Amino acid sequence: MTTYMTRKKHDELIKTLGQMERDYRKFAETELAEAVDLGDIRENAEYDSAVWHQNHKAASIAELRYALNTHISFIEDLRIDSSRVSIGTKVTLKATKTDKIEEYSILGPYDADLSKGIVSFNTPFAKLLMLKKVGDLVTVDSGIIYEIITIAPLFPKTNEKAADST
Repeated sequence: MTTYMTRKKHDELIKTLGQMERDYRKFAETELAEAVDLGDIRENAEYDSAVWHQNHKAASIAELRYALNTHISFIEDLRIDSSRVSIGTKVTLKATKTDKIEEYSILGPYDADLSKGIVSFNTPFAKLLMLKKVGDLVTVDSGIIYEIITIAPLFPKTNEKAADST
C-alpha cells in the first residue's frame, strides 16, 4: 500500500510519533501504576480505564508507525499533469448559479485540512474532481454544479525539475 503525503507532513508525523511514544511510556509508568496501587485490579474502574487508554494509545502509535513505514510517495516528487485534476493539484471551482469561487488543494489523507481548503484525494468530493479538465462541470451531492476554472500543480518547481530530467 502506498501512502501519499508531503515531506512537511511526513516530518510533522515523525515528531508526533516520537511525542506519542514518550507520552505512552510516561502513561504506562505513572497512571497505570497508580491504578494498580489502588488495590484489587479485578474490580478497579481506574485500572480498567487506564488499560483502555493504554491500549488506545498503543493502537494509535501502531497505526501511525505503519503509515510511516509503508511505501511513502512524496507528493512533491510526483509528475503532475496539470491538464487534469489529480493529487498534487490546486483546483479553482466556480458555482454556476452564484459565481462563488472556491479553491481546493488535492493531497493525501494525512495532509487534509478542510479549513485550509486541503482535501484528501480519496474523499468523495475529490473523487468527483479527479481527472476532470478545465471547463468540465461537476455536480456535488447537495446539487450545486461547479465549473472547473483552473488547475495548477501545487509544487511547480519540483515538477519542472522532474520534467527536465526525463
